[in-house]
Amino acid sequence: MRFLADMGVDIRVVRWLRDGGHDAVQVIVFRLRNTRALHVIDRLATVLAKSTVALARGAVISVEESRYRIRFLPIGSTER
Repeated sequence: MRFLADMGVDIRVVRWLRDGGHDAVQVIVFRLRNTRALHVIDRLATVLAKSTVALARGAVISVEESRYRIRFLPIGSTER
C-alpha cells in the first residue's frame, strides 16, 4: 500500500484500507471534488460495502460525489 501514499493518497486512507484488510489490486477511480481524507474514506466505505462481489470478480469502480459506476473486466466484455 506504500505506493498509494506515493501517488498522493492521504496516508489515513491507506491505513483505513490496510486495517480493513483490502489489498492494492482493487481498482477504484475517484472523481471527487472533496478530497479530504475523511470524506474519501466515507465514500470508499459506502462503495466497498456495496461492491465487494464486483471487485472480487474483477472490476473498475468510478466513484463520484453522489454515485458510483462499476465496469467489469475486461472492459467491454459482454459477460456479466
